[in-house]
Amino acid sequence: MRILVTGTGRGGTTLLREVVVGLEIAKYYCNGPQKEEDRHFFFYDELPASYLAKLASPTKGFNVNNFIKLMRKYSDLYILFSIRHPVDTCMSKIVRGRKASEGGDKYWESVAVDGTVKGAVQAVREFHLVHDVLTELYPARTLTVRMEELILHPRQEVERVARFFNTEVTGKALKFYERNTNRYQFRRYGTVLDRTQVGLYKRWETVFDGYFKDKEKAKTFKQEHKITDGLIKRVAYANLIGIYQAEEQFEDEFLILEKNGYFPYVIKDEQDLFRLFVGAFFTRAGVEKQHASLLEQGIDSKIVKR
Repeated sequence: MRILVTGTGRGGTTLLREVVVGLEIAKYYCNGPQKEEDRHFFFYDELPASYLAKLASPTKGFNVNNFIKLMRKYSDLYILFSIRHPVDTCMSKIVRGRKASEGGDKYWESVAVDGTVKGAVQAVREFHLVHDVLTELYPARTLTVRMEELILHPRQEVERVARFFNTEVTGKALKFYERNTNRYQFRRYGTVLDRTQVGLYKRWETVFDGYFKDKEKAKTFKQEHKITDGLIKRVAYANLIGIYQAEEQFEDEFLILEKNGYFPYVIKDEQDLFRLFVGAFFTRAGVEKQHASLLEQGIDSKIVKR
């Protein structure tokens, strides 16, 4: 049996892969960076027998024709699709695809290919095209798992995956979330399922707190993406967590804030100092409420007017 777990980046593929790894029905292969996925999937002369890998889009060769060729060539190839709400997927791609100094999941100063609105939307569209075609052509060899369901109802979804492969549920499969191999996700969520990742689109205004550094950048973004119902306003108040001379100095604090359900952001000032914030409020009352919540969680902060 050959198995591929696929989806868009930020769409739950790592979690779903670990479910299948836990079922112990195939051997895990990886030839990609950080041992996260197999970027060679479309380019093997022969796929290894008992093959299991993850491959998230966008990546080279990820298109309908290449998938169909492999499905025709290997009658024992099964595809598991990990799907997440498309708006949540795009929002996560944009936030995590930022430059390292702005809080992105990377150590380099460039925006990810799918870290812009255009790139994120294109990646989601390309993936859903592959998903829709393959699930129609090969219903017995494809299974769709929604990331939200895997997070909110893990046992139910693990049992469904096990039934698809006609195998028994294992304890290892049920504890899939304890083996998150993505180092950035592991630092944020540790060995628990983070339910705050469900329904981001319902609180988009907090996800993008502080995303734009100035009015002109916000205005350009609005014009480029033809946003007609958004207002550009200066949010004067925020909670300052700390001021740092180097990125590694605030990394732990950044992850602690995320684990506690906040959306931290970093602004680099004219003195090349990194200022770590949470929140963006029009009123003093709003920032004071968040300040009190931070204190209750043992997180020191200072109310500032930016």
